[in-house]
Amino acid sequence: MDNLSVFNAVQNELSVHGMALNRLPQTDGAGLQSGDHAVLVYDRSEEKFGFMSGFFGEGVAKREKLVFYRHEQKEEDAVLFLEQFGLPARRLIGRGDLDFIDCRQVFYPNGRFNPDEALAEHRRIVLNALAAGFGGVRVAVDMSWAMGLVEGAESFMEYESRFNYFTRALNAITVCNYHRGLFPKEVVFNAMQTHPVVLKKGVAGKNPYYLDPGVFLASESALISSDAVRRRQVVKGDGRTIQMVRAEFCEHLKRFNLTPQEGRVVECMLHFRSNQDIARELHISLNTVKQHSKNVYRKIGINKRMELVGQFMKLLEAE
Repeated sequence: MDNLSVFNAVQNELSVHGMALNRLPQTDGAGLQSGDHAVLVYDRSEEKFGFMSGFFGEGVAKREKLVFYRHEQKEEDAVLFLEQFGLPARRLIGRGDLDFIDCRQVFYPNGRFNPDEALAEHRRIVLNALAAGFGGVRVAVDMSWAMGLVEGAESFMEYESRFNYFTRALNAITVCNYHRGLFPKEVVFNAMQTHPVVLKKGVAGKNPYYLDPGVFLASESALISSDAVRRRQVVKGDGRTIQMVRAEFCEHLKRFNLTPQEGRVVECMLHFRSNQDIARELHISLNTVKQHSKNVYRKIGINKRMELVGQFMKLLEAE
């Protein structure tokens, strides 16, 4: 019996606490390719594990190694979550296809985070899996470790950005998971800038907010963490939030004589909304969104959305 047959057979047989398992989400991870470095921002654990079940399930069919860098959550609890969403986690662990690795082992084995050491350890894990005969590697990372009291964690965005220099050379897909409620909005903003691929409703797409590592690493954002944000606010003494800065930025743009609808489109852009989302939210057509965007760019004197976001980031980081 091949791996896909085993997966389907076990999925049909498994149940957790007497409940029927959810069907495996067929779209989770759709569009991801070898070498991708993607970000998933979620609100509830169910979203994360629902995605992971589909993401890993696709890897089973392709005879790929599955790896989950977990933080704090017990392995057994994570196994139950995955099985509730249809992934036969226990069977895959027993077969050596799925590994749970404590984030401490990867990111701060000696109690201190070092980007170089973390990148080297991730590379070692991937290469060992490939040497064992797997056709590829799929890695899901719980990034919540970075919000703990780990020495050196203020540079974890440097790690995320530099990751893009070598990930394409590895036959692996890496998805970094950020809990929206745990991370400050400033950090979520930076996470969007350090991942070329963004996952929305389980489907991968090109991230319009991604910055080349050479650009991102030259900015102050490369050192932002929750503690750094708090320290910066104490030093500045203004306690500004990203919402306040966004409102300030939109107020600043009024001098370009944007129409009310164009202003609403800009605000949606600064909330990371796609054109499709903006159309739904404002109850207008996709073509109208595109036309409003072109008008905004022309009035402000820019050519694309990232230039608008770049101006916003300068205001956000201004001392």
